[in-house]
Amino acid sequence: MNSRNASANHSFVLTAAYVVIGFDFVRSRSSGEACRRARACAILTGIGTVRDDDPQLNVRAVETTRQPLRIVVDSKLETPLTARILQGGPVLVAAQLPADNPVKKSASEYVAKYEAAHGKGSVSSFGGHAWDAGVLLQNAIPVALKKAEPGTREFRRALRDALENTRDLPAALGIFNMTANDHQGFDQRARVMVTIENNTWKLLK
Repeated sequence: MNSRNASANHSFVLTAAYVVIGFDFVRSRSSGEACRRARACAILTGIGTVRDDDPQLNVRAVETTRQPLRIVVDSKLETPLTARILQGGPVLVAAQLPADNPVKKSASEYVAKYEAAHGKGSVSSFGGHAWDAGVLLQNAIPVALKKAEPGTREFRRALRDALENTRDLPAALGIFNMTANDHQGFDQRARVMVTIENNTWKLLK
């Protein structure tokens, strides 16, 4: 078993062979640490780390077809609802959404294309965020091109303005309505209540 002690707040990476302990593991951006995280079956951390550093506890620096299970030790239920570790959305249960849900069509489109490339059950919200960034740009770039030439300061301003004026744009994780003060752009339509049954997400109705 390998271990490192970097702080009073610890994170554990669990695999069949070893446990890695260390606060710096959560913050690490090295490819070596990312590879170890990609091999892990779970990452366990305490509420102190979640509260102080707002980690995502996922694999981003290397290619991987799976994400480790994320576990937070939080006996007093102090994890903020805005914590990045809780990020999810309709895309996780797209097939279970009712037919009149405004996100069902756009979320299902992403799921179908992603699973066609990576296999059934491979979808997570992280890929959905990247997809949605593309949806936003696909919508905003044509508007900006009408006002300025690419590569110019004017174009960058026009692109920013177009993004901030996005209205009722369906995507994988919600419906975008952006403003100069709100670059997330989601409302209650991006929220779903879910639980886990048999290691899969299940929509609570």
